[in-house]
Amino acid sequence: PKNDFDDYQIKLNKGETIDAFVSAEKFGSPLDARLEILNSKGEIIADNDDASGVDPALVFTAPVDDLYLVRIRESSGKGSPAHVYRLSVSKNPIIKAIHPLGAKIGSITKFEIVGPNLDSPSMELKAPDRIGYQVFPNSNLLFDVGNATEYLENTTGVNSSITAFPCAINGKILKLDEVDSWVLELEAGQKIQFESRGIALGSPCRPKISIADAMGKELGSAVSTTELDPILLFTPTAKGKYTLK
Repeated sequence: PKNDFDDYQIKLNKGETIDAFVSAEKFGSPLDARLEILNSKGEIIADNDDASGVDPALVFTAPVDDLYLVRIRESSGKGSPAHVYRLSVSKNPIIKAIHPLGAKIGSITKFEIVGPNLDSPSMELKAPDRIGYQVFPNSNLLFDVGNATEYLENTTGVNSSITAFPCAINGKILKLDEVDSWVLELEAGQKIQFESRGIALGSPCRPKISIADAMGKELGSAVSTTELDPILLFTPTAKGKYTLK
């Protein structure tokens, strides 16, 4: 009925983490679900409305030993026999994010991994012997496998130098207004294409790509849309050093 909600009890010890998500919209259900965690006092201590489309998800770590409730309700209070869902709750290790987002074909690469209940913040993986987007083990994440030279962001604050083409550049934007920069030595008339692949791989980053000359003057830029990664085409008119941002 309208304003209905469903509760599921779960006993958690202090420090235990659960990963919970609802699948409804993705199966065609009209349910716009809201997911809540309540303690034994009936207080809502965690909640999420929209994570994937209108389907909610959250990762919750118990602050104290308690009998908690995982509650599902309709965001606008609607209800009907068609408002069905599947709720998944897990204490298993779950990888939510990785870095870098790709690797060279056949290479052994160390990945940073982020998620609940992980035994280690990193793992080594031998990249598949085939090019294209691949599924990262023990997750639903994709990563890019290619045959280009791989570069990692220089975290010392010094601009990273790019000397090989084609190449794949891996970085992270960790805070508001952060700008990552790479120095490129380019020839006059050399046609270059910069193509971001973060959105296609599930990253929340919506980047702007720009190229500047040695004096810092911006010569071209491209900005992502909600659903599409930016692509920037650039042909230098003179040989020299350029900065990719």
